[in-house]
Amino acid sequence: MPLILRLYPDQPMPLAHAPFIPDAVRRQHAAFITGDTRFAAAARLLASLWRADQNLPAGIQVERGSGDKAGKTRKLRAGWRLRREDALAGGTFLTPEIAAFVRRALILREPGAMWDEVKILGHLLSSQGLALNLFGPMALNLDLASRVWSQLLPDFVHQVTGLKFETSPGRGDERHLQDGTAFDLQLEVITPDGEPAFAAIELKFIEQMVGPSASVRTRYGDVARATALYKFPDDPLLYRPGIEQLRREHTLAQLMVDQGHASRGLFILMGPSLNRRVAASAKVYANTLVVPLGVTPDRVGFVHLPLETILDALVHAGAADHARAVHARYLDFDRVAAVALNNVPLAPKPSGPPSSPLALPSPRPSATSSAASVNDGDTPAANPVHAEEPTPTASPTQTQACRSSLRRSRQRTLSPSAAPAAQCCPRSTRKGILNASSGGNS
Repeated sequence: MPLILRLYPDQPMPLAHAPFIPDAVRRQHAAFITGDTRFAAAARLLASLWRADQNLPAGIQVERGSGDKAGKTRKLRAGWRLRREDALAGGTFLTPEIAAFVRRALILREPGAMWDEVKILGHLLSSQGLALNLFGPMALNLDLASRVWSQLLPDFVHQVTGLKFETSPGRGDERHLQDGTAFDLQLEVITPDGEPAFAAIELKFIEQMVGPSASVRTRYGDVARATALYKFPDDPLLYRPGIEQLRREHTLAQLMVDQGHASRGLFILMGPSLNRRVAASAKVYANTLVVPLGVTPDRVGFVHLPLETILDALVHAGAADHARAVHARYLDFDRVAAVALNNVPLAPKPSGPPSSPLALPSPRPSATSSAASVNDGDTPAANPVHAEEPTPTASPTQTQACRSSLRRSRQRTLSPSAAPAAQCCPRSTRKGILNASSGGNS
């Protein structure tokens, strides 16, 4: 049964693919990055929503210009990042216990371990941060880890005896790959047959499986042929971005078995089910193997596990609260779809003028129309300010100036240039002057 039905019984069937998030919605929530895949865009928006739920302010993303803007930078509000003080306080982790576990793990890290502390603590989309949030409680409670993994891999796991993060049997060791290849997580287990074994895990979140890739080395080809894992160990496909990392880690796990680190091993690729690129890479890689689950018990098999299956096992193991917290933090794409739907208009806004004249402001009545309305006995203007406005009067000085101007205007032919002379006093005063002047000359 799908995970979403177990966690939230009133929900519909789970999404078949990541929801499409319009750019406007992404920008509104400070979650826009050019070049994001559809899944990455949805995950980035979810991270911003989760951060807001925790009442944490958005961090800053520094963008470097290119082309004619090369050398220039600008700071943008980034909803998927935390501010430095919140990052150092453990704001990205689901519980204080996980935050304390991470501090200890960072201090006691293996020599050469590639922990990106800035991303782990402050970048809400970090796959290392996801690994610590998801598996930290299992590292603190091996009984819980045993219940979870014995459900997921009943033929391989009877008991989990330890968990290690960002680990390698020997970075740079000539007995291995002579490089820094490491596993995100390694489970130390006892099989149902009582044998010591391990499961090496590579965890992906929003990765597009396109690189960067390690430089090709002679040692890689030698190990690929010696491990007898591949149908065609020299196939160029094994050295392509998205596949070559899986090849390196799988062959490293096989070398561990060959050199006696454990009697059995299993290599696991994990990622969200809606990250199509992770699922596709898993399928392509599995097709390069002689037998994905291993030819014999001494061959390290390969398994692809969607993250949702881990949460489902957590629910069955009695850790439903933790499963829900991880789901809300990383996998609640129904919420993302709802946000997008609520922000996208169902119909375009009309581009022309409003169809109703009531949407337009009422025209202000002219002085002539107002006077005619009153003389005809109609209702006065609705605006009381204009209806009750008193008739202005002119001062004696203004009146005398107007009389002189009018006398001069009668002595020459009326032209447009004479009109401004009558504007020196109010209209009512001009009317009285004109009447008086007419009476005097008759």
